[in-house]
Parts: sequence; structure tokens; C-alpha cells
Amino acid sequence: PPVPPGGGTGLTASGFVKYTGYNGAITVAGTVGPMTTTGTTQTAQYTLTGVDPTCTTPLTGTANSCGIHIHSGTSCTVGAQGHYYTGAVTADPWLTVTYTATAQGTAQGTLTVNTGATEAQVSGRALIIHNRAGIPVACALLQPPAGRRLQQMPDPWAYLGYAADAKGVAKINARVR
Repeated sequence: PPVPPGGGTGLTASGFVKYTGYNGAITVAGTVGPMTTTGTTQTAQYTLTGVDPTCTTPLTGTANSCGIHIHSGTSCTVGAQGHYYTGAVTADPWLTVTYTATAQGTAQGTLTVNTGATEAQVSGRALIIHNRAGIPVACALLQPPAGRRLQQMPDPWAYLGYAADAKGVAKINARVR
């Protein structure tokens, strides 16, 4: 049955594949999730193997160094596009989200990011793992548990004849009699 955004057991990214065009030695496995959403903030635990073992600290001044990010794309067979954030979030919240690896190439921890998105908006997007040089090396799609599908809740204001423009200014569509 459909579950409203923010409900249920969360999304999971597993079954990582090499990022399209990446031919290096890093082969990531493991799980990110369950990813839960509270409002527009996503929180997930991750347990990974095969990550870049030099990611004990990110490289200063190197974009995406040791990053673990949701990207805008919804496929792991083509480029995943940029970091995903939307709505009221206008600055990239993923710039400081990184993992810390052991010398054996394992990483575990928790990430919390306000993306401006609901669970339904995040579902199906590419979760990307980057190496220390900031290169995307692995991809998996965020998916609900088997047998569960997300349903975007309708805008309740639309039922009342309200609409908002791109700037968030409400417009009332009504007739005066």
C-alpha cells in the first residue's frame, strides 16, 4: 500500500555498481540506510566496504573528496548529475558530507542532511560514493523496501483554490458574487 512521505521504514541504497566511466580498482559494497526523512531532512546509517582507504581525511580544497551524496540523477548507467537539493534549500548541503575510511577500506557512520526534499522526492535518486580525489566511484539507487511504494501527498491548498507562483506568492483563484 502507498505510504505518505516521511512514513514507513525508509529508503535504502545497496547493490553498488562502479560509477559510469570509472574503471579504477575501488569496488564499493554495503548499505546506506534505512534513510528516514523528518520534514525535509534525511538521516541514514551507512556500512560500506571497498571504499577508498586513503579517505582517512578528505583532501582540503578538493570538491567531493571522500563524499557520500545523493545526486539528482535517477540512474547508475548514465551520469548522476549534481548534488540533489530543492525547495527552500538554496545552497548545496552536501559539500561537507564525507565518510571516514579505515586502512582496510571500510566505513560506517551516520549522515544527516536537510535537502529540502520529502522522502518521495529522494526515492529513486542516485547515491554516489566518491574517492579521496573527489571522483565518483560507486552508485546505487535509493529504494523503498520491497513491496512498498511511495505516494506523493497532494497539495492541500490546491483543493481550496490557492496556488503559489515560483516565488512562493500565494494567489487566490476565487469568484466574488
